[in-house]
Amino acid sequence: MYSACVASNPNRPFLSAFGDPGNPPLYFILLRLWFIVFGWSGESGRMLSVVLGTASLLSFYVLAKHFAGAKAALLAAFLMAANTRLIDQSQQTRGYILQVLLVPIVMYRFSLFLENQKPANLILYILSAALLVNTHYYGVLFALAVFCFFVYSEVSRKCFTWKRTAPFLLGNAVIALSLLPFFLLTALREALLNGGFNTWIPKPGLAWKAALPLFAILFALYVSAGKTWLKTKMPDPRFRLLDFAVFTAAVVFILALAISLFRPVFVMRYFPLLIPLAYAAGAALLGSLPRADSRTGKALYLAGVYAALLLGMETRPGGTGGRWDVFHEAQAYVSIDSDSHPEYKSAEMSPLWDPKLYGLTALPPFAPGGHYGAVYFNPVHEHVSDDDRYFLMVKAGIDPGKILRIRINEKRSVFKAYL
Repeated sequence: MYSACVASNPNRPFLSAFGDPGNPPLYFILLRLWFIVFGWSGESGRMLSVVLGTASLLSFYVLAKHFAGAKAALLAAFLMAANTRLIDQSQQTRGYILQVLLVPIVMYRFSLFLENQKPANLILYILSAALLVNTHYYGVLFALAVFCFFVYSEVSRKCFTWKRTAPFLLGNAVIALSLLPFFLLTALREALLNGGFNTWIPKPGLAWKAALPLFAILFALYVSAGKTWLKTKMPDPRFRLLDFAVFTAAVVFILALAISLFRPVFVMRYFPLLIPLAYAAGAALLGSLPRADSRTGKALYLAGVYAALLLGMETRPGGTGGRWDVFHEAQAYVSIDSDSHPEYKSAEMSPLWDPKLYGLTALPPFAPGGHYGAVYFNPVHEHVSDDDRYFLMVKAGIDPGKILRIRINEKRSVFKAYL
């Protein structure tokens, strides 16, 4: 609802796409253009995510095929398509699925640059990474992880020189500069310098704090010893894919958790960009198992596929967003009820979104002391309980004896008062 009604609403100023301090503007700009071409509606907004989610399978397949071969890539892409978390993201009008599309592209362009450090490969990597960091700020963590992997790869291959590293370092500076408009317009003032930004994100608890050094130790063990063992068991291209996937995923996760000790940013729903890394590692492993025509090979393939399918079912599908469907149903009631009583001047307390997206009536906001026949309070607000909304109406001077409660479902209600 925020994406469609505020950030990407074609009826609002273009700079609205830059107004969310937690989300860089690329997805909002794409969604705005999509609305202009295909119409402004809830269904249209979700269809963009369907297209992006479908395209992410192709970008992932191209990456996996490059390293693991067509068969392993096809199987991994099928398992990725069955992941209910990605199905969910592919039906939400949010930018998370755009990250899932861009991450394999960034990985592929980076791998080509690592194989051949010619300027064209570096430029294409910079362009793809700039798109990613302008989609969500976790893209910045991913770009940092890729830079760390570049240095780690150069050192482990004993070919590190500043002459080879300087162009890539400058390329990362260009990627950072691509965020400058968003940074100056919004992020600096409303996020970095705003102590109230994202206060809904809790700091990591004791369990996560205790796990952080453990993750760091396991990662160090992998870098120092685990990769050596894996390299002897796998063909070189598949090992490089696995090494890249494990390294970058671990760095992104550890960075997000470490930063959250000082400024909370650690939210599990912000990690869909790591899902392609998990399936890329799976493609590398599947492509390296014993021959499938052997009994052991068949058993290992079946066990791997079964485990991947189970892991992909650990969330509900649907993309409904829970409270937003409640908002839609509640607003439909508010609009129909107010339209059926034209004799009353109706208003809505604290309207947050634009119901015209659903073709519904937009009521004027309630102002204390105004002359109204009826006042409605929609349960759109995530952090305001029904009891809180009832007391907000009483605090606004509405007689509690005149407040009606109309249940939308077992948890949420519309409050209505005749004045």
